Amino acid sequence: MSWFSRNAHWVTLALSLVVGYVIVGFLGVSALALLAGAFGGASPGALLADAAVVVGVAGLLILAEVTLTVAFVVSVVRRLSFPTSDRAAWVFSLLETVLPPIRGLGLSERFAPSLEERERAIKRRYVEGDLSERDFEREMLDLLAEAEPESPLADHTDPLDPHESTRGSDDRGGDSPAPDLLNRKRRRETE
Repeated sequence: MSWFSRNAHWVTLALSLVVGYVIVGFLGVSALALLAGAFGGASPGALLADAAVVVGVAGLLILAEVTLTVAFVVSVVRRLSFPTSDRAAWVFSLLETVLPPIRGLGLSERFAPSLEERERAIKRRYVEGDLSERDFEREMLDLLAEAEPESPLADHTDPLDPHESTRGSDDRGGDSPAPDLLNRKRRRETE
C-alpha cells in the first residue's frame, strides 16, 4: 500500500481546505476589484467582462472544492469499519441499484455479515431455542452451500424429512450418506 493510499483522506481534506480558502479570498478580492472599477468609472462592458471571468474562475474553483470534498468523504467511508446488519446491507443494496454512483463505495458489502457471523447467529438462535434441530441443520446446510457453491451440498436434501430417504443415490449412481454438517465442518477445520 502506497503512502498516498494510506493517507488519501488527509491529502484530500488538506486540499479541500486550501481550495476553500482560495475561493473565499478570490471572491473577496474580485468583489473589491469590481466595486473599485464601478466606482472608478469603468464602462459597463468592461465590468461585465471582468464579472464573467470572476464567475468562470469561481465556478472552476467550486467544482474543484466539491470534487475534493466528495473524494474526502469516499476515502473516509472506505476506511471505516461498520457494524454488520442484514437489514442495512439490504437497504444499501437497494440504494445502489437506484443510485448507481454510490455503487463504488461498496456499502452493501461492508454492512453484510460475514459467513462466520451468520454461522454464530444461527448457533445462538439454536442454543436459545429459537430454532429446532431440523431448522438448524437446514440453515447450516444453506450457509455451507452459499460458502461453497460447487459443493455437492449445494443441492442438498433435508436429512430429517421423513419423506426423503436418509441414504440416496448421488449423480454417479452410488449411495451417499446424508450430509452431517457438524462432522464435516470439524474435519475441514482439522485439515
